[in-house]
Amino acid sequence: MTTSFVLAPAVSALFGQKLCMVGGSMFLSMASLAYIRPLEITLYIGALLQGTGSGLCWTVFGHFLTENSTEKTIGRNTGIHWAIFQSGPIILNLYYFFLTRGISHITTELRYALFAVIIPSSVLGFLTLSMLQHPWSHELFFTQQIPSDSLTPCEITKTRIAKKALYQELKMTLSKDMFLLAPLFIHMGVSLTLFISVYGTALGYSEQFGDLREALVGLNGVFVAVGQVLGGVVYTFLGPYLAKNGRDLGILLALLVDLLAFYIAFLVLPETSSLGMTSAPSYIGPNPYVAMICAVLLGFGDAGWNNPVLSFCEMGGRQAEQTIQDCCLKWRTF
Repeated sequence: MTTSFVLAPAVSALFGQKLCMVGGSMFLSMASLAYIRPLEITLYIGALLQGTGSGLCWTVFGHFLTENSTEKTIGRNTGIHWAIFQSGPIILNLYYFFLTRGISHITTELRYALFAVIIPSSVLGFLTLSMLQHPWSHELFFTQQIPSDSLTPCEITKTRIAKKALYQELKMTLSKDMFLLAPLFIHMGVSLTLFISVYGTALGYSEQFGDLREALVGLNGVFVAVGQVLGGVVYTFLGPYLAKNGRDLGILLALLVDLLAFYIAFLVLPETSSLGMTSAPSYIGPNPYVAMICAVLLGFGDAGWNNPVLSFCEMGGRQAEQTIQDCCLKWRTF
């Protein structure tokens, strides 16, 4: 994934933003196929496709949002994008919850039933993106840096533009803003790993939840997505205020919610639940309601980080044409 984000600006310059976004979504659709028959080789191939597709898609998504926003509306549009984006996991995880409720083992037939919904949905998203109209009407920032009066038209090749894109990315990597934002991006990455990989897995490994433990994995995804949608809505309404008075309040709110969620997760989960099956007690006992409240807070905190930070990276008071490199660097560090 990191390699994909590093090369995304150059790939975007070579093949165009529309093709880059469509190609990335196609890779993500193909990654879903790897889990139908989860062999070691297919899982590695799926991970490679997912990382490549994510790098291409998210880099161009940020530029797409910027080109259709102003400095006043970028916070609102980012919040709307985030709310819509997270509505999909709510539906899918609800389906998983009802499909696995009362079941302790995932059978082959159950896996087929699950991916019979996931794969067509993914393909439908890919087809939808392929039909979007191209929104960009001017040259990208890194193409504008090449002095056209000193070069003939034949010399301004796509390869030269791609090299310029990588140079601009490296230059931005070493900028003061990126050094200041790096610790924040690292925290966001750790938080993302917690609620995507660790928290749901720990719920599934906690025998104290009884027959609900496997279904709670899917329900956890539902409530995380609910929290992210709720956060997207809240930050949509806060967008005009944050654009006028600074995004400090949005970042502080996300930090407080994150700390509260981490503390609840510490109390509700057994110490070794993320490592394997355990019947060890937790500090406050098995309480699925508290566990789902924690999932909502984790999702809200994630939306709280992403909306203000994405708004800063996409606009930030600088040229909107730089957002391909900005978004690339943000997600790469993330």
